[in-house]
Amino acid sequence: MRIRARHAFYLDFQLPTFVGVDLPNVGVHYGDIDFIVEPWDRRTPLFDGELGATLQTAQFSISPVGAPGGRLTQRPVDVAIDRLVLFMEWDQDDDPTNNPDIATRRLEEAVTFANFFIGHLRTVTGSANLRRIEAYWNTNDLTYDVQVPFSIEWHNAETSAGIPVFQGLNGFNSAGWIKVPFNGAVRWDKLMSSMAAGTLPLFHLSLLVDAKEVLAAVSLREAILCIASACEVGINRYMESQTIVSKAEAKNIVKVQSGVSFAKRYFDFLPQATCDQSLSAFDDQAFLDVERCYQERNALMHEGDYLEPLRNMSVTDRLRMVSRWRNSAEKALTWVDSLAASAD
Repeated sequence: MRIRARHAFYLDFQLPTFVGVDLPNVGVHYGDIDFIVEPWDRRTPLFDGELGATLQTAQFSISPVGAPGGRLTQRPVDVAIDRLVLFMEWDQDDDPTNNPDIATRRLEEAVTFANFFIGHLRTVTGSANLRRIEAYWNTNDLTYDVQVPFSIEWHNAETSAGIPVFQGLNGFNSAGWIKVPFNGAVRWDKLMSSMAAGTLPLFHLSLLVDAKEVLAAVSLREAILCIASACEVGINRYMESQTIVSKAEAKNIVKVQSGVSFAKRYFDFLPQATCDQSLSAFDDQAFLDVERCYQERNALMHEGDYLEPLRNMSVTDRLRMVSRWRNSAEKALTWVDSLAASAD
C-alpha cells in the first residue's frame, strides 16, 4: 500500500514571502519516504478543511486544583498566523492500523523534516524570528509531544481512501500543549547552602540542567554539547582542586595520547593516580556513555554531524540515547564530587 500522510503545523510567526515561484514547495526523498513541504499560499483559509474548522474553534485550559490561582488557556486561533504543511509518502506492506506506534513515529519524522526546512530558512534569511516547530521530550517518562497546534490526515495514495489509524478515524487534531508549570518542592536550607558562597551556581551543574532543557526542546546537538561540556568542566574542577598530585603531574596524566579517549584520561587515569579509583570500575555503563557523548561532541565540533549509529537512528531512539548520556554524566560527576569530598 502506498500511504500519503498530511501534517499541517500552525505557527505563531510568519514564514517569509517566497519570491520567484508561484506555488512554493520542496520535495525530498530520504530513506524510504518522499517528503513535500508546502508553505501556506494565503489563497485558502488558514484553518482549512474539516480538521481545520474543528481546530479553529478548539480551546483548552489548565488551572491549579485546591488552591487559588490563575488559569492558562490556549486557543489555536489566538496563536496561529501561518501554516506549514508537510506531505509524506511511503510504501508499506503490513496494515498500519495494527501498529499504533507508526503514526507517532511518522509525526516525529514530519516535525524533524519541517524543522530541517525551517533551519535552512533561518540561515538563508538570517532571521532569528524563524523558530523550530516546538516539540517536548519528557526526560522523566521519555515521551514525545508536539507543542504547536497541528492536524494529521492519512490516506491511501492510490485510492484516496482514508486509513483509520487514529482510533478508527483517518484524521487527528491537536490544539497544542501547555506545559504543567509545577516544578516540585525544594528544601529551603538546601537553596541557602547553594547560595552561601555568593557565587554563581557550579557551572557543570548548570550545564546538566541546560542539557535537560534543550533535550526537552528536542535540540539534540545542543544537548550533546552541554553534556560533554559539563563532564569537561566538572572533571577539570576536580583536577584543579585536588592536592594529592601536583598540577604539573595532573596535566601530564591527562595530556592527549594517541588512541586514548578523553574519558579514559580524565575519568580513569586521573582518579587512579589521585585515589586509586576509576569511573570504568565504579560504573562501566556511565563510563562508556561519557566516552561516547564526548566522541559525538567532537564529531559535531569538527565535522558538523553525528557519528554512526546515532546518525541513522529514529528521533525517539536518539532522544532515549542522549537522555541516557545525560543521566550517566550526572552519575559520573556525582562520583567525581564524592572523590573530592573523601579527600577533604
